[in-house]
Amino acid sequence: MQQLIQFELQVAQQEQGSNILIGQLQSWPEWEKIETLFNHWLNTYQFTILECITGADRVSWRLSLDQVYFYFHVESLSESCWFEYDDGLNFEQNLICSDNNPKNKPKNASFALWLLDYLNSKTV
Repeated sequence: MQQLIQFELQVAQQEQGSNILIGQLQSWPEWEKIETLFNHWLNTYQFTILECITGADRVSWRLSLDQVYFYFHVESLSESCWFEYDDGLNFEQNLICSDNNPKNKPKNASFALWLLDYLNSKTV
């Protein structure tokens, strides 16, 4: 299961300040198996699944991890999957820092870097 998705860092700043982490699948699963397969994968990485939304060609999960809320999308038409953080503020703006000095900010002040570090730190 660990080789299901390989993540490549691609941070996209959009109007609302969302960050995106794009995943590359080794092979594309059948549409009928996507929800079950990714539910298992997300649980293996200890994400909390808050909601699963199934559309015509996309399944989206609303997730949380360490009190950070975000989405994971799998789209069959484009054969793509990605994590997306978007709560109207930049991830960096939501980090609690002791002062305004940028040197004191955590090393991974973007959602994509934070999540990539988390995924890389897990041995499943």
